[in-house]
Amino acid sequence: MTTGIRSDASGVMGALQIGGADVMQFTNNGSSGSISPFTASVNANAITGVLAPYPKVYRSLAQSGGPSTQTTNTASLWLTVPSGATLGSTNGNPSMLVWLSLWNGATESLGVVNITSGSINLDESLLISTTAIGTGANSAGVVYSSAALTNAAFKIVGMTTVTQVTAGAWASAPTVGSGVGGFAGENLIGLGVGQTWQNVVASRVAGAIYYNTTGRPIIANVAATLTSAVGIAMTINGTLLLQGATLATATIGGTWLIPPGAWYSLSSNGVSGISVWAELR
Repeated sequence: MTTGIRSDASGVMGALQIGGADVMQFTNNGSSGSISPFTASVNANAITGVLAPYPKVYRSLAQSGGPSTQTTNTASLWLTVPSGATLGSTNGNPSMLVWLSLWNGATESLGVVNITSGSINLDESLLISTTAIGTGANSAGVVYSSAALTNAAFKIVGMTTVTQVTAGAWASAPTVGSGVGGFAGENLIGLGVGQTWQNVVASRVAGAIYYNTTGRPIIANVAATLTSAVGIAMTINGTLLLQGATLATATIGGTWLIPPGAWYSLSSNGVSGISVWAELR
């Protein structure tokens, strides 16, 4: 069986192929394998992301595709999330913020989105629209920038995980503030690569909420004893996912995929004990 790399005409989008079929897609950042010089800090209950000069390759702004744009921001790009803007975060719970460089055909700017909840596709082969940031920026899954943009090209340049006592009061420094670029942060590594099964049963209880802060999808495998005619179910970002049911006392197992930044909780309904809780992370 043959393996190889397929690239489009612009050299921006490509894929790893096995047997002639795409198995992993990737985007060239213009500085292969580099880590973007991104930092984030808090001050006066606001959080600011900063991207130092960094070369990038953006896709065409035409929906039908076309030549890519290679550019380097000569001055730092920055964006401040003001005090009072929650970005959809909640009191005392971690939020994963993804920072984007944005290209509208004339200038670059910085954007941010909370991926802990809400729904957004950050595939860099797509175009994205943003909302102007302000104290009312309170939605997860929405990209905010200094000015609203329509159908802009973008690159993922940073990720931060932050936990605030009061949502919108950005007083605690990010627990993770990392730049991404090249192969890092672009989902080039498949599920299970560099991950191991870990026994976490001692630190898990039914009904409690946990967060996937690894930056990658994880898998949870759980076996629980049920004492009534109920099913074993996991709630992920507010969606209830049932795996199995019993008509009497029995041990039932289930397996779930947890997206990066998502919260998850095993239903405590009818659960008398958990015998297995392992996570691939």
